Amino acid sequence: MKKILKLTAFIFTSALIFSCGSAPKAETEVKQAPAETTASEEVKEEIPVTFLCTSEDVTELPDTFMLVLDDFEEGNYWYGVGDSWDQWGSHNLSIAAGVVKDWASSGTHCLKAIMEPAGPETSKQATWCCNSLVENDLTGFNWVEVTVYNPQDFDFELNIAIQDGKAYQWMQSPNLMVKPGITTCLFDISSMPDDFKENVFCFMIQSLNENPGGYLYFDNFRLYE
Repeated sequence: MKKILKLTAFIFTSALIFSCGSAPKAETEVKQAPAETTASEEVKEEIPVTFLCTSEDVTELPDTFMLVLDDFEEGNYWYGVGDSWDQWGSHNLSIAAGVVKDWASSGTHCLKAIMEPAGPETSKQATWCCNSLVENDLTGFNWVEVTVYNPQDFDFELNIAIQDGKAYQWMQSPNLMVKPGITTCLFDISSMPDDFKENVFCFMIQSLNENPGGYLYFDNFRLYE
């Protein structure tokens, strides 16, 4: 009987030692599992960010008084002119302009501007307008800043255009070629006389070059003296 008890105790002790000795292997396997998940994570492609100005000697935003013209956080006051301009000449390729949350350079909203293809047989002109500016007296302002996100794989040629409210004349800034990515654009309007800018009826941004159509995002229209 004593021999049986001793044998039982020996078997129980051996099983206990074996069980304790094998535990670290299971723990090691659990620790290795997260490394496989981390290795499979996708690396996001970075979006190019650039600064462009219609004056070659200007490489940064002006250090002057600034007025926010529209940051798209308070609603949408813009539209694409589309066929409403057909009576005045060639068909305009802008389709729509809507405030969205797809992207924003600041805040949570921006303007999504959609256009038809600007092929060789078209006007190549797409125009998005605002007739309800926070300020329509632009005298003393020399620059218009706007941040543009171009998600397409082709370039857009853009400018700023202004129509006054007296003689309904039209003037526009020099053009900028905006490549794919995010671009801070600084348009020069200093050549427009103050008597032209003191009663702005319509403020516009335009795409003018041949391209297969698509859409752009605009945010933070700002004026600088």
